[in-house]
Amino acid sequence: MIRDSSHGQSPLSLSSTRLIISMLVLSTTMIFSVGLVGATNTTSPSSSPSSPSSTNNLSSPITDRNEPPECTLNDYGATYTPCLKMSDIRTVVYYKKNNCSGGVPLPISTETLPCNLTCSNGQFLRPPFVKCEPCIPGEFSFSEGILTNDWEELPDSMKTSCVSEGSKNPKCSSWKVSTNYKYIHSGDQSDSTGTVSSVLTYYVDILRESGKLEFSFRVDADNGNGLELYIDNEQVLERTSYVHEYTIKSFALTKGYHVIEWRFEKASSPSSSTKQMAYIKWIKIYGDKLSVEYCTKCPTGTFNNEPGQASCSPCPLDTFNDQSGQTQCQPCPENTYALEGSTSCSPRPLCTALDYVAHYTPCSNGKRKLIYEWKKPKICNGGVELPKNKDNEECNQCPLGLFRKNDECQRCSGKGEYYDMKEMKCKKCYEGYYALKYLRYDSNFFNEITSLPSHWSTKCLGECDKENKGWTIVSNIEKNEAYLDAAANGYGDESVLSIPIELYTDGSISIEYELLSTTTTTDKTEDTSVLLFFVNRTLVGDFSRQTLKELKGTYKTRYYPAGHYLLTFAFEKYDSPNKQSTALIKSIVIEGEISGASDKCYECREGHYCPQGTDEHLPCRPGTYSNIRQEACMACYRNTFQNKWGQNRCLNCGDGTFSNAGSADCVNTCLFTVPGTEIMYNLTTLQSALNSELSVFGPLTLPNSPLKFYFNLCNKFDTAYTKFCQKESRLAVLAEQRKDVTTKNRRKGYTTYACVEDDSSENPKYHTSGDMGSTISYYHSPKGDGLTVYLATDYKCSNKNGVYNTKVELKCNPKEGIGKPVIATEVDETGAVSFADVCSTRILWESHAACPVCTIYDYEPVVSGECENGRRKKTWFLKPNAKCYPYSGLTAPLPEDVSCITCSQDDYTFVETKCVNGFYKRKYVWKEKRDCFGGVELPEDETLTCDEVEIGKLTAVTGLSVAAAVFLCLLVGICFFYFRNKQLYEQYEMLGQKETPDIEMMNSGSGVLELMEMKAHQMMTWVSQPLKQLTLQIVTKMIEFKRLRSHPRQRCCLQSSSGVNNTEKGFNSNR
Repeated sequence: MIRDSSHGQSPLSLSSTRLIISMLVLSTTMIFSVGLVGATNTTSPSSSPSSPSSTNNLSSPITDRNEPPECTLNDYGATYTPCLKMSDIRTVVYYKKNNCSGGVPLPISTETLPCNLTCSNGQFLRPPFVKCEPCIPGEFSFSEGILTNDWEELPDSMKTSCVSEGSKNPKCSSWKVSTNYKYIHSGDQSDSTGTVSSVLTYYVDILRESGKLEFSFRVDADNGNGLELYIDNEQVLERTSYVHEYTIKSFALTKGYHVIEWRFEKASSPSSSTKQMAYIKWIKIYGDKLSVEYCTKCPTGTFNNEPGQASCSPCPLDTFNDQSGQTQCQPCPENTYALEGSTSCSPRPLCTALDYVAHYTPCSNGKRKLIYEWKKPKICNGGVELPKNKDNEECNQCPLGLFRKNDECQRCSGKGEYYDMKEMKCKKCYEGYYALKYLRYDSNFFNEITSLPSHWSTKCLGECDKENKGWTIVSNIEKNEAYLDAAANGYGDESVLSIPIELYTDGSISIEYELLSTTTTTDKTEDTSVLLFFVNRTLVGDFSRQTLKELKGTYKTRYYPAGHYLLTFAFEKYDSPNKQSTALIKSIVIEGEISGASDKCYECREGHYCPQGTDEHLPCRPGTYSNIRQEACMACYRNTFQNKWGQNRCLNCGDGTFSNAGSADCVNTCLFTVPGTEIMYNLTTLQSALNSELSVFGPLTLPNSPLKFYFNLCNKFDTAYTKFCQKESRLAVLAEQRKDVTTKNRRKGYTTYACVEDDSSENPKYHTSGDMGSTISYYHSPKGDGLTVYLATDYKCSNKNGVYNTKVELKCNPKEGIGKPVIATEVDETGAVSFADVCSTRILWESHAACPVCTIYDYEPVVSGECENGRRKKTWFLKPNAKCYPYSGLTAPLPEDVSCITCSQDDYTFVETKCVNGFYKRKYVWKEKRDCFGGVELPEDETLTCDEVEIGKLTAVTGLSVAAAVFLCLLVGICFFYFRNKQLYEQYEMLGQKETPDIEMMNSGSGVLELMEMKAHQMMTWVSQPLKQLTLQIVTKMIEFKRLRSHPRQRCCLQSSSGVNNTEKGFNSNR
């Protein structure tokens, strides 16, 4: 740990000062009591009364060194009597502040003033005055309290400190004043590898009944880092990251003493951006004083020349002020310049092509005019001359997807249309494709306009060009391109451009940028300027000369879902000494912008569907999926599921769960039957061990670990509605969310069976978590002593090739009761306890619920032998070999009375003994589980000869043989007819290849058909008449079919029984 601090006035100094004043007032009263009278009232000081350095120019006579000098007015001070309440009246009292004697007597004042007297801004009140006095020129006042905006040095009531931990080489920078005294910053913590807390402490005392803190700030920091505000150790401003524009915050203060702390907190993770710091421009404390005693001098770079001013004005163009408290600004020397509010002047450079801009007038009749102008304000001198304007210039080409009509670039108006550049017309996309719109702010667009679009906004803060107020459009005629220029020529500038957009579908933003600098040095550290790119006030791009290998390039954001967004580009220079640095944005391409245009059709993406004539790919709903170029989504098969939008596959349900077709999730009954057996587990009894408040098991923790584990085996929980695992931060999940297939209908939280949360941060808002199992599977232990419940995700683990998962190993222990889950751990060399695997969490649980439950198959009924009044009693008993536990699951069915069933021949059977000496015995017995009573009796046992058995067997064998022979004959006959018919078919096929005479012969009803029929009669003379007719019909149909297939041109010639040409008729109707 290291500490860096600068000491200020302690909290006791204010109280000490008040004690001294009270003692002086008491001493003055005692002097009055001993008869020090005769003093005459004197006038108050007349020279510069508003400044604390104002004194009376009265000389004292020379006295002996051993004797105190004679008193003058300068040896006396004045104060007010204390106010016990605001309705009191106070009096001016004089006291001796220096050691003197004789001379001017102690003044006595009888004037009074109310305690609640307040002065307006631009005025002050201090003893011996009894009314508000105006500030002199060159000064101003904030009479409602204290205003701190001149940071040449920290006030006495402020102190700074910095603490760094968790790093072998800690780096810690406390709050510092900027080099131009315009703001105070927390120090750049980007190089620190440990946790950093840089603190600015301000001690204030509110004297009025109520007060207020107000300050202007901005922050440059990664998510998770940022500025916090504490008042009396109570956090009133949550950690704030990346506020690129100065923002004002205010907080109420009660009467009394307060400690205000601004804390810039940085986590131990590496920084992704150039800067990690916070800035405060000014601080106002309302109610700190009953009145302002002194006016404040105007800061450098400002002035005022009238008394009673509440603020100071910045120095105009080409003037400066390097001293505070000035009534006018100094003009810059010849060949130098200064922007508004400057503290110094800079040499005017020679004019170059970068100092003028060119723009075109709107297109008219296919022509336009090129106009050259100097950049405003013009700071160069000499060098190149301004080129002459040009007339009759050709109109520029429209951006892609647009076409020129009536001298304006227009887009296709139809839904799902794109502009075909080759055919020069609008066309509609087919199904499986969509006309994705792009809004392109590129060189072609910027060459069409002379100023920023009306819905854009820009501004510049600091010493920058106030005339064009920030970003401007610049044309480079030599390169035939136009672009956006930050136009930031000043010290400590911030030039901001804001562009509102609307995405109608998932889309991203691509930019092309370039950083320009006129510095001749190769040391990039001298230029600390940076271009920041925000989407909805969230930093997405950070481009600096210190971090980039190339000073120009392209950048593309992640995909954003449909909605309204604000793009912001901020060019900031911090304390960069290079005043000529600027940034260019050469193009901004917005995919999926509602006002854009399409130049071609795009393939429908996986997980989406695209009907004909659409300009967006619509995501498949949960329970469905699709491949590329699909017109519609397909439902998930049975026992598969998909619980996300826009997916290209379905996931298999875990073992022991099921789903119907088109399901978004699998059904988990918490019952598991081992496949191929009657063994069943029932885990619903474990629900009694749930955390009653959270409805999950957990949190399970480890010693000295910030990780907490939560799970539920029977029901999923939605972290959007829980008090834990609300913020998903796992990199795999965040990467998945950035995919274009998952951005539609994205929601907060996630649904899962298990999650792990890191609560190392004191603020629950910054607790991070990860999904540890959204699908569930059951596996029976090979030893038969329990089962394993496997919870898995589809997010790959960073350390292994597998996915994040949880294994709950349930071991059967009837004596343990419900039991308690514990996390399996391992101990390293240092003795520290940790998870055995960061990708997989293993939980051990001994419980009687892990034992197989008894089912109906584990019980057998026993019916009493006696039947009384037609009823008997049936009782169920656990089977002797049953491996289940009756207290878990089904208990034995209750005894019941059943009706008596009369026995019949179906209720008994017989068993036979082996043949011995030519005889065997047949014994009749009741069938197992006899439920009948009365009726038939068992037949008597029989003794039979073995010959009778053999005869019966011979009869059975003979019957089977005859049946087999008949079947074989039928099979041979079928084969015979098949090959015969095949020969007829081949003969017809040879004849069918002849020319038209054969066809005509077929059409006349004779010819081949008749010959074939005759040939068939000859071959089947021995076949029965019905079979013969059937065979001839089959052959005829085969001939007709072959003729139609082989001669398609003759199809029109086939006549129906009614004489109508069916084929030709159908053709004409279709046509």
